[in-house]
Amino acid sequence: MFPKLIAFETRQYPKLWSSGVLFLGSLREELWGKGSGASSKLADNVKKVDTWLSKDKSNHQNTVTLCPDIPRIIENALKNGASIALVSRHDSKLLVDRVLYYFHATDPRDNQQKSIIKMVRYNEIVNESKTKHFERIQGWSKYAYDDMV
Repeated sequence: MFPKLIAFETRQYPKLWSSGVLFLGSLREELWGKGSGASSKLADNVKKVDTWLSKDKSNHQNTVTLCPDIPRIIENALKNGASIALVSRHDSKLLVDRVLYYFHATDPRDNQQKSIIKMVRYNEIVNESKTKHFERIQGWSKYAYDDMV
């Protein structure tokens, strides 16, 4: 039986490709958009490099890389009727949303490449505990907790 909801963490845990994160790299507000030519709007400092990489346009040392299996995992989850959620104790929702706008996966419902952020049903990128994230998701979705991964 497939879960009704698959929640992804967006924060990197050092050296763990299998830690349940969508991408590797740091999106800390105190680092991004601080270099020469930075935009005053934080999310506008994210620049797409290619399918797998985005960087800070004002400081190229700040990068995020999409984990290689994520597009297939999202496609498979949607194909099996699961909803996608983001859960992260993170201050940089705008940065995360922008990065996920640049990263794509195939939506099996129409076979089109789409921004991953557009396929997310529940976006809980808030500097609060995961317990609060899942309580809100459970309230909106009415899914039992054992139907969530």
